[in-house]
Amino acid sequence: MRPLQFSLSSIPEKGLTVDVCLSEADLRPEGVAGLDVQYIKVAGLLEEIGGKYLFRGTVTGAYRRACDRCLVVMERTFATSVLWAFEEGVPESPWGKYDRDADHEPQTETSDSSIGYFTGDELDMSPLAWEEVVLAMPAKCLCRDDCAGLCPNCGANLNEEHCGCSDRENAEDSRNNQFAQLLKIFPDIHPGMSSKEE
Repeated sequence: MRPLQFSLSSIPEKGLTVDVCLSEADLRPEGVAGLDVQYIKVAGLLEEIGGKYLFRGTVTGAYRRACDRCLVVMERTFATSVLWAFEEGVPESPWGKYDRDADHEPQTETSDSSIGYFTGDELDMSPLAWEEVVLAMPAKCLCRDDCAGLCPNCGANLNEEHCGCSDRENAEDSRNNQFAQLLKIFPDIHPGMSSKEE
């Protein structure tokens, strides 16, 4: 039995307290690429309400990734409050219903991602937990908001050292910069530069 799979008969009237620490591999669906997640914890209360089951709790964890600017490996934590409802049955296809006899395009139906399904006596919260982990994955990872990144010339980490490449570039011929055409038209805007130098 998977870490987030529970027998419905084992859920007491007052509800079942869930406090499970698991790895990314415990949740990842078969055939899906892995994520750089250090740990995942699902905690909360699973209870029966009118023939359905409700889970209120949190999904927490930490991603371990390289900073998008300086490539230093960092850890970024996440915490999400969740409210999942589980009902008996099999989920419909995410592509919606398609009437083969109709002339129109298939109509897709919106589905609530916080609803899970179960059959028999077993309820598995893994699919919804995996979805929360994927949604919590940061689109951009920075070790800090003002990360200076790497020098494009020598590759030095500009958060840790000043390589001097930018100083040398600034000392080179200013005609290589983006204002070169303006200097041709207005040579007097740059002290010391004449039209003959152009």
